[in-house]
Amino acid sequence: QKSIIMAAVKTLRGLLQELRAASPNGCIKNSLASRYILGQYKKFQTTDQQLCKARDEALSLGQTYLTYLSSVRKYNELYKEFH
Repeated sequence: QKSIIMAAVKTLRGLLQELRAASPNGCIKNSLASRYILGQYKKFQTTDQQLCKARDEALSLGQTYLTYLSSVRKYNELYKEFH
């Protein structure tokens, strides 16, 4: 259980970091994307005594989005460097 929570926190921080990197001014406080992500994380919070398949699916989806966002950022960096 604790490892799942730690993975969720790590994924959330990564997502917010990628959104910050993609933002023109680096501020995501009022962004719809950051509000949506935080809302989804709050929605799927569970207590230590609950087993929640939806929470695990949400974590997997968050990790997928994080991989996508970081890959797009890295692609754009490489594209700018070589073109």
